Amino acid sequence: MGRSLLQLHDSVAYDVLPLTQETRAQLLGVGRTTVTLTVAKLRRIGAIKSARPGFVEVDRARLESMACGCYAVMQSRIDRTYEQELSAHRVNRHYSDRPTVAAEVVDRVQLSQCVERCTAKAVVAFQK
Repeated sequence: MGRSLLQLHDSVAYDVLPLTQETRAQLLGVGRTTVTLTVAKLRRIGAIKSARPGFVEVDRARLESMACGCYAVMQSRIDRTYEQELSAHRVNRHYSDRPTVAAEVVDRVQLSQCVERCTAKAVVAFQK
């Protein structure tokens, strides 16, 4: 959930996100009970606040510190892809001419390893 909140925060210009628990559950593909438990843990560590129902205030620094490396890997990939698209349009090249296949393979491997670590951490965290 930390990573998804960071990604949502990236797309808006303010720290308060209008998100109900139902919406968060749908975005993550989990039940509301899972969202409730996760939100409680994020509140305890101070990563989020939710003074009003349907709104979540994000403490970005804390969320980033507790989020796994998946967020950084995905953000790096998004940034690189966006920069390549811009440069491709500037020099009028075709998108298929980009020399980034090796970087994409590295991203996929890193993301796969990250997801495995995150899944293992989540299992341990919810067993406590």
